[in-house]
Amino acid sequence: ASNRRFCELWSIPDEIATTGRDERLLAHVLDQLAHPDEFLRAIQALYKSAEERWDTLLFKDGRTFERYTRAFPLGKEQVRLWSFRDITVRKQSEVRRTLLEYALNHVDEAAYLVNEQGQFEYVNDGAINQLGYTREELLTMGVPDLDRDFQMEKWAAHWRELAEKGSITLETTHRRKDGHRLPIEVNANYIVFEDRAFNLALVRNITKRKEMQRQLEEAKQAAERLAQSKSDFLANMSHEIR
Repeated sequence: ASNRRFCELWSIPDEIATTGRDERLLAHVLDQLAHPDEFLRAIQALYKSAEERWDTLLFKDGRTFERYTRAFPLGKEQVRLWSFRDITVRKQSEVRRTLLEYALNHVDEAAYLVNEQGQFEYVNDGAINQLGYTREELLTMGVPDLDRDFQMEKWAAHWRELAEKGSITLETTHRRKDGHRLPIEVNANYIVFEDRAFNLALVRNITKRKEMQRQLEEAKQAAERLAQSKSDFLANMSHEIR
């Protein structure tokens, strides 16, 4: 016997549901599945056992069902209870989350998902490698723990600006676990998920850029000093000639 919800989940028409012919019902079910032979073998094996089982079924159209079954006695016979639940949306969310995490762990930058209170709710492998903290340590921390220039009063103003503009790029420093101040460029992005706002921050180590800028500045100053010395020398020579 099956209930109305079962017929809705499996799109079983009334002419099949009301005939009582299990072979037509089974054929209709098998035709929808991505792996019908595997499904049939599992059913045959389960009817010969008292096993309780949770598993998932994949459909040709991309849907995913969660299946639960257990055996129980009914009079002198053993019968089985079957329960099905459509978990397609949940599975798709899990796949997207797994894909996003994989992608963020394969970018050059450190990535942080920061809530409105400035606390980290997600960090990628890049953040761990960049700062030397464990994932568990970082998830107990927040922006003010890493950036002395972003204490809570400044963070609140930054959050309002980010919400208004959508994205902000800035330079600052992060404190590594060893105490070293790391120069970084932050690309902050305002996102909303399930009615919650977050800052998805992609953070790049700009140590080499800063060192190059320092060297260029030193070379510029040296050139200016040389030009000034040359100018002074020529002025002195002109004075002596006169």
